[in-house]
Amino acid sequence: MEQTARVVTHRCAIEECPIEIPFMQLMCAGHWRLVPKPIQRDLYTLARKRRGSPAHRETIQRAISAARKTLDSWAQHRAEAQQADSPGWLPYRDD
Repeated sequence: MEQTARVVTHRCAIEECPIEIPFMQLMCAGHWRLVPKPIQRDLYTLARKRRGSPAHRETIQRAISAARKTLDSWAQHRAEAQQADSPGWLPYRDD
């Protein structure tokens, strides 16, 4: 009888993301790419050497904040672009 190993998962650290990821990862690959490389390196180092320490938890929050900041910036630019395309925001009118 063959048994399969059960992988423990959780949702990505970004609230709106529905992707389930392995327990040892913080975010899905798409959101992880939004975290600056220096923060990624810090997180890898702290996860290996000092998992659960205050520095590790603070770096997790920095990573989440960095990804969230990029997502919020994209949302703001998208909203501004949609407003600019609406007739009320065009620099001229056909009256």
